[in-house]
Amino acid sequence: MRAIRASQKLTQAAFAARYGFPIGTLLDLEQGRARPDASTRAYLVVISQESAAVRRALEATGIEPLRHGRQGVQPKEPPA
Repeated sequence: MRAIRASQKLTQAAFAARYGFPIGTLLDLEQGRARPDASTRAYLVVISQESAAVRRALEATGIEPLRHGRQGVQPKEPPA
């Protein structure tokens, strides 16, 4: 996630707001405290490949990005 965010030259707060990630989730993912689930991974792939299309789609549908909660992550499993 950090690489995708950095490639867009966005702060953590700006990336979270633009794409609807709770800031805590973004921090957990970037700092390795959690792993993205399958749907979050897919969303990140689309953001990385077609970020303008994602922005247009969100704006056109009037969907409010998720602003709270911890959906879309799985706790990182401890090392074996």
